[in-house]
Amino acid sequence: MDTLTAARWCGTRSFKGKLYLPQVITMNKEDSLRAVEMLRMCDGLDEEYKEDLSEPFMFMFSLQADYEEFCKEIMDKRQLQVFSGFEMR
Repeated sequence: MDTLTAARWCGTRSFKGKLYLPQVITMNKEDSLRAVEMLRMCDGLDEEYKEDLSEPFMFMFSLQADYEEFCKEIMDKRQLQVFSGFEMR
């Protein structure tokens, strides 16, 4: 799963702000499998519902610079598919 690979990479970095790892990483196996299955079935659903289903997979950063570093490495360079964002203030 790309989420676990990205989380491992995050563990090798020190970010300037806070990083909130995806909830799915700490879920028990049954709950994480259910979350993955629900996410796979969301094609064709409205965007708000998709956002709710992707929330347990979200890497959330407190600083935009950390978010951009993550995206460049994980999404652009390594071509992993993950959900991420940063807190807008």
